[in-house]
Amino acid sequence: MTVNIFNETKYDFQIINNTIENIFSGEWGEECTDNDCVSVLRTTNFTNDGIINYNYTIKRNVKEDKINSKILKENDIIIEKSGGGDNIPVGRVVFCDNKIGKERFICNNFTYVLRINNLINEPKYIFYYLFFMHKMGITEYFQNKTTGIRNLQLNDYLQTSIPLPSLDEQKRVVKIVEAKLTAVEKVKTANDIQLSIIKKLFDSYVDNIYRNGNWNKVKLGDITIINPSTRGKIPDDNEMCVSFVPMTAVDAITGTISNIENKKLSEVRKGYTYFENEDILFAKITPCMENGKSAIARNLQNKIGFGSTEFHVIKATESILPEWVHFYLRQRKYLKDAKNFMTGSVGQQRLPDDYLYDTLIPLPPLEEQKKIVSMLIQKQSLLNNLCNNVAEQSTYIKALPSSILRKAFNGDY
Repeated sequence: MTVNIFNETKYDFQIINNTIENIFSGEWGEECTDNDCVSVLRTTNFTNDGIINYNYTIKRNVKEDKINSKILKENDIIIEKSGGGDNIPVGRVVFCDNKIGKERFICNNFTYVLRINNLINEPKYIFYYLFFMHKMGITEYFQNKTTGIRNLQLNDYLQTSIPLPSLDEQKRVVKIVEAKLTAVEKVKTANDIQLSIIKKLFDSYVDNIYRNGNWNKVKLGDITIINPSTRGKIPDDNEMCVSFVPMTAVDAITGTISNIENKKLSEVRKGYTYFENEDILFAKITPCMENGKSAIARNLQNKIGFGSTEFHVIKATESILPEWVHFYLRQRKYLKDAKNFMTGSVGQQRLPDDYLYDTLIPLPPLEEQKKIVSMLIQKQSLLNNLCNNVAEQSTYIKALPSSILRKAFNGDY
């Protein structure tokens, strides 16, 4: 099967297979028992930007008869050939930079290695085309699925047609593409910094209010109910419509709930966390807690809701506003400190409710809380608008590399 994804280009076409000098599968090797081991790159070392992350490589032994044929060289292209999950298409590619060669690397058996004939083709030109194919979703056409694992059909994949100019033209195009992609990366970095500054600005504003107010501090557990009992609260009517809030519905940036689902009570009665209007949902599990996934539940169907079991539920009493508690708990400093008290195994750590109970929170009079909360909501609204604008810019920035590559292969540079 030959695939051509460009209708018009000033370049002639060639199938990718004809550009390749050598193809081989990765090698897992054996357990490292001596000093003569090599570093193994796994697909977890692949970034979505086509770059190798050299952190967390492991050492393995490779048999002497395979070592010369499996050691990676600079300008090799590594392709992910197998992976799991319905929504995780394989076919990511990375390019071996000049760090390869200074240290001995192989890649594991979930990969293919393409070594381009660099006498007639520029390896990075071929890499950018394969990278573009994956970004545009073309690679998915060359996959099958067996026992839950996706596999790249290499023979069909390499029959794809590529717009292929002369070697000198390929090098010229690569030079232009890299300059443009470098510029995009600088814009992306500046955009990320801008978003970080906006978040820190509001956090600093909130911190200044809570830290400098001349108010007594009380334990949060003394003025709220942490994970209140549900006994006698859940209705008997299984056909009743209630709100459902998965963890993904809580926006860590704005601290609000979006995309609330409606379900029958019978679907969520068991196995989920119960809460009511004005309750605060606070993520207990890593990394959701550190990321700031918390929100006040509002506009719930029949005034009740169910959600992830990874939520703590905090119910404010008459002496404190839920917003006053919520703004306090969303401070980056608070979340950072709370992380040190999480318990459980790595990757599944959770914040115990005792930590919330013992949290000391300033408690001004209720009327003063209302005035300050009103100010904070207005300030947050302004900053959320700024965050949304920056996020919209991020969407455009993410689309730029594909646009740059499309123009390159169209012959527009």
